[in-house]
Amino acid sequence: MLFSGTDNHIAGLGQMTEHMARFMDKYKNRPGYEGYLNFRVAALSEILQDAGYHTIMSGKWHLGTTNETSPHARDRKDTEQPFFAYLPFTAPPWPLQAPRETIEKYKGIYDDGPEALRKRRLANLVELGLISEDSEPAPMTVELWDKMSPTEKAESARKMEVYAAMVDLIDVNIGRVVDYLDSVDELDNTFVLFMSDNGVEGTMLEAVPMMGSVGSVPRIISKYYNNLIDNMGMADSYTWYGPEWACASMAPSRGFKTWITEGGIRCPCLVRYPPFSKAGGSHTDSFCTVMDILPTVLDLAGVPLPGSRFRGREVFPVRGSSWVSHLEDQSPAFHDEEKEITGWELFGLRAIREGHWKALYMTAPRGKDKWELYNLKNDPGELHDLADNNPDIMDRLINLWEIYYSETGMFDPGHEFGVTKI
Repeated sequence: MLFSGTDNHIAGLGQMTEHMARFMDKYKNRPGYEGYLNFRVAALSEILQDAGYHTIMSGKWHLGTTNETSPHARDRKDTEQPFFAYLPFTAPPWPLQAPRETIEKYKGIYDDGPEALRKRRLANLVELGLISEDSEPAPMTVELWDKMSPTEKAESARKMEVYAAMVDLIDVNIGRVVDYLDSVDELDNTFVLFMSDNGVEGTMLEAVPMMGSVGSVPRIISKYYNNLIDNMGMADSYTWYGPEWACASMAPSRGFKTWITEGGIRCPCLVRYPPFSKAGGSHTDSFCTVMDILPTVLDLAGVPLPGSRFRGREVFPVRGSSWVSHLEDQSPAFHDEEKEITGWELFGLRAIREGHWKALYMTAPRGKDKWELYNLKNDPGELHDLADNNPDIMDRLINLWEIYYSETGMFDPGHEFGVTKI
């Protein structure tokens, strides 16, 4: 839903497609839970096509599996330059696979384990000015390394080496695109945005049913794959690096992918566009969301936001805002730092944010089975629950959650989702 400009519960992925398949009786024919980018929103690529852009996409895109929802059915062939290109990588969550020569570049780097890696990365973040020296990071709440045998440690470190190799290759291939743009003198005329769509993958997949299969993950892997240490990363291996390395990767934040804490929803975003006033290499920690990407790109392209109708159909309004004024140093932040309201929900995990205040609700074992309250400006690791000491703020945020719930057409399916405790 990165290019819809609106909430996932409106755009068609109110829940993950593979999860909805297990509960079709609850989700079938429910607006916002189609499992693909629906036609109630005007997608960024469609808007740019109508404005004369040639649109290019390669990779993962939740468009659906029918002829009517395919890229071909949505495409128009008569567009010309300028261009909009979307390159979504599926790497590196799982399976971890990369060429052996790339993996070998990282041999031995992670032999001291995830806690040591976490400390190095936190120190580097402080040195780069991305977090303050007195920031209190979320702790390593999964500690398996010290209990492992030497063989188990070697296998675990090898998984991290393969992970690093996959990230290396993402960097290499993005570099190829950037080099090409430079070679045709278009790089400085191109707005480049790179980001992740969620926190790092930290699930213990051995505890999760295999998607679309009656067998468990370990049973399927033992039958069809070779996960011996010398074969890890090869095409016939199937590994993942698990919650401990994920905690190291997401520091100082708490949690990871599918969590509603900052470790699950706060991601780095890199932007390159020389005409912006902000100097190269500068950074901002001003709050923004993926819903802002569509209005930002349209703002740069000089294309107006769609109205209530688009290509003959009714569409929902864009919920995001353009980043351009902040990146041009014309405003101190992307959004009002005190009043901006944003909500999230997945698998029944809920969060609502107003300014620096964030309320979240997570069922056990992830959370407390009640609303929690954090001040992200003072507590980015979400370690100190302030709900009991700030009942008025808590009540206001819960009321804002109810408004968000109603506005987006969300519903509570009334079932639980198995999770890994952290």
